[in-house]
Amino acid sequence: FDKTPTKDGIVKLFDVPKNIINDNERQRRVYALASKSPTILARADTTKIVDGNRVRKITPLESERLQNIPDNYTASCSDTQRYKMIGNGFNINTIVHILKGLEHEPYEVRKKEHNIFYTKPHQPKLFA
Repeated sequence: FDKTPTKDGIVKLFDVPKNIINDNERQRRVYALASKSPTILARADTTKIVDGNRVRKITPLESERLQNIPDNYTASCSDTQRYKMIGNGFNINTIVHILKGLEHEPYEVRKKEHNIFYTKPHQPKLFA
């Protein structure tokens, strides 16, 4: 296997042959377990990894952990629905990082309309 990581640190090992999995190329990719994860997809035919001597899909629990969702948070649904919910979501740490950045943005927005200046009311801080 070629274990050279991409610029993002993802190691794609190989594609499953099309005669084994008759799906698009993205769904046939197999990645190294020890590398960074590719994008979590909102599909049941999710990311495949080499684990020991076998190829397997990442589990819903592993998908939750990659998205920083509490373990088994989506366990009340079928695995298909879990993969969809997790793949349609955002990584929690990423959202927290974005929202913390908004805390430092200026809150006053002025616009000139008919020679009158309006000031947007002060917004409360999202994070203390």
